[in-house]
Amino acid sequence: MSGLAHRRAARSPDAHRLLIRAIGEYLPDATFAATQSIPWASATFTGARHRLDLVLPSIEAATAFAAKAAELDLPLRGHIVADLVATAGADGCLTVEALTIEDA
Repeated sequence: MSGLAHRRAARSPDAHRLLIRAIGEYLPDATFAATQSIPWASATFTGARHRLDLVLPSIEAATAFAAKAAELDLPLRGHIVADLVATAGADGCLTVEALTIEDA
């Protein structure tokens, strides 16, 4: 196996897909309208910034999730959710922004 292939095989699972799955478990009635993931790195960590735009059945559901989002435990295999912010908008829209870092 080449060095590049070995590094790819050793990488942890895709944090974006894992985050979508974890949020979907908390919000089974939500529809994902758009998602985005951008690679991120600091001097000591590697990860990604994520944005998830969702539509929920009611503004109350979006507001309730936004209120508790910062305290959620979202276990992502191979990654740590370092920051999570959710903002409820009009008509049950919800924007979730997260920073994940690879768990060494």
